[in-house]
Amino acid sequence: MGRLEVRYDPRDISHIYIRDPETRELRAVERRDGALAPMTLWDARKDGELNTLPCIG
Repeated sequence: MGRLEVRYDPRDISHIYIRDPETRELRAVERRDGALAPMTLWDARKDGELNTLPCIG
């Protein structure tokens, strides 16, 4: 499998989307921890929950 296109809104990273390489549709991806509460990218970095996700719009 090649690289996947990932999309998210840095103002609410509780919703992450991956582009399906076959259909080119964006598909929602659930969080591994099961949390549903909205969280900004900046809050996640501040809390140490996220250290590697780049800030893209």
